[in-house]
Amino acid sequence: MRFIKGLEKINKKNFNQAGGKGANLGKMISAGLPVPGGFVVLTEAYQKFIEINNLEGKISDLLKEAEIKDTSILEDISEKIKSLFEKGEMPGEIKNEIEIAYREMGSPAVAVRSSATAEDLPGSSFAGQYDTFLNVTSQGDLLGYIKLCWASLWNGRAISYRLENNIHGLEISHGVVVQRLIDGEKSGILFTADPVSGRRDRMLLNSSWGLGEAIVGGEVTPDQWFVKKENGKIIKEGIQEKDVMTVRTDKGIELVPVPNQKIYTASLSKEEIEEVLNLGRTVEQYFGSPQDIEWTFADGKFYLVQTRPITSLFPPPKSPREKKGLRIHVNFSLVSQGMQEPLTPAGESLLKKMFLFPARLFDKRIKDQEDLWWFQAAGGRMFLDMTEALRKEK
Repeated sequence: MRFIKGLEKINKKNFNQAGGKGANLGKMISAGLPVPGGFVVLTEAYQKFIEINNLEGKISDLLKEAEIKDTSILEDISEKIKSLFEKGEMPGEIKNEIEIAYREMGSPAVAVRSSATAEDLPGSSFAGQYDTFLNVTSQGDLLGYIKLCWASLWNGRAISYRLENNIHGLEISHGVVVQRLIDGEKSGILFTADPVSGRRDRMLLNSSWGLGEAIVGGEVTPDQWFVKKENGKIIKEGIQEKDVMTVRTDKGIELVPVPNQKIYTASLSKEEIEEVLNLGRTVEQYFGSPQDIEWTFADGKFYLVQTRPITSLFPPPKSPREKKGLRIHVNFSLVSQGMQEPLTPAGESLLKKMFLFPARLFDKRIKDQEDLWWFQAAGGRMFLDMTEALRKEK
């Protein structure tokens, strides 16, 4: 097929075709992780839809009115673009491929998820800005929701974020993941690094009853555990009042009351917590960076429905491999120079050059900037590795 690809056939080479979410799910399946099956409507389908319906010029004209800080204008533009997608005609060849792929799945209830090529890039995260639709149960509805996912590339928040980060929307494309819906008894989010403090030696686990939409939508405060990554030891636990949950019904997805006996009951046992943590460690190791993982639990099994890198963490200064163990870095930019704003790469290079001459007075072996291993840049700040100077052996 030209416009459709099974998730199990997606790999890292298909990022520009499948988008960030689709590519990550494909890699997780390749790694043997428990991911619900499905297929991706490739970005070529989005481009074909834009071309057939002559939308590029219309969208470009609407975007000329966009202003980053004027939410009312952005929302008005977004609604107009959404209307263009809803009224647009689905090309016959794309429609046929989608219907064939859906039938081959057995026509089950599915989740329809946006998967953009500008999603969760290094230094940027579009988490929560694009649309997802759950419990889609017919071919007709599936085609309609795929168009709505394409339209969500032009949500007001997404337009604003792209303008602010100088990412041009007309140059990016949108894939759509169609994934078997797991009717979760409980669901949640696992951060394999603490997104609040930035600590990479801790994980943050959230969990609540039902599907995960109640957590994502802020309808319920989930149970929460802070744990040590190395051994899973619980540092802090918070069992919350979970009075509502999202469930699948004949009408779609609905928010319903939680049974009384479950409101104050922990939604995960200690054994289940350890199982989720182990999955999180595996995902982080596979992708090579801290991850934000959405999971669900049904019929005694955990499923991972998506993962993305945590892009908000401050980058740690890098010490040489032989300098193992806990390292102490002091922010030279702030402490010594009072520089509160980040440096440019040119500024970082200049400071290192300035350090070369005095450093050579103390160590004749220093030849160039690469030898200044104790003077490292991270996040636009300069750090001094003070570990050796402050070390006191037991």
